[in-house]
Amino acid sequence: MQTTDSGLRDPSKGWVAGLITWSIRNKLLVLIGAVVLLVGGVRAVQSTPLDAVPDMTDTQVIVRTEF
Repeated sequence: MQTTDSGLRDPSKGWVAGLITWSIRNKLLVLIGAVVLLVGGVRAVQSTPLDAVPDMTDTQVIVRTEF
């Protein structure tokens, strides 16, 4: 782990900086991955069945008593 003179971690040596650098160098792969995720998300939304529909009727209470 790389540290600076003040004892703090150097953010330019972390895995996030490496991921950003890799993404900048491989723009086409990043674009293809984004399109694949977009298409997969759209297909998931379209194919997910609507299982439960909320009951929009008024709430009714039946009280049975003897008189």
